[in-house]
Amino acid sequence: MTKILVVDDEVGIREMLHDALSLAGFQVVLSADGFDAVKLLRETSVDLIIADINMPKLDGYQMLER
Repeated sequence: MTKILVVDDEVGIREMLHDALSLAGFQVVLSADGFDAVKLLRETSVDLIIADINMPKLDGYQMLER
């Protein structure tokens, strides 16, 4: 099963993407910010990352660089 990481600081967006992707048959992992996403990616692998660019602490570009 394809695993997708959704990274967004807005709860509503995370939940909407989770529901839509889950219904489409994907396994979805959620993260509320870039720092948590980097930690999560050290522990597990994913096939695709959907990340918000404008997040506090660590934005989407910085997260992907790490």
